[in-house]
Amino acid sequence: MMRRKFGKNSDINAELYWRIANGIGDSPVRPGTHQVAPKSVGHMMTLPRDYGTIEEIKVVLLELTELVCQRCRALGFMGHVVSVGCMGAD
Repeated sequence: MMRRKFGKNSDINAELYWRIANGIGDSPVRPGTHQVAPKSVGHMMTLPRDYGTIEEIKVVLLELTELVCQRCRALGFMGHVVSVGCMGAD
């Protein structure tokens, strides 16, 4: 099947693809090889109840903002875009 897909001269590649697909490899495992810096920092939480006033919502947003800012400072990040999203249970 691999020869049909990749051509007659693909014996070496076919074995390589088979080994990769089956988790067999000779290369050493090194921690952090595929680490990529995050493109965004955020925080989500499920609130314990519905909030009815703008003042209550402002408190929740401030707490979430503080958590994100703490994480950004710890990572040494600085940004210029703020995004807020809300989801309801209904």
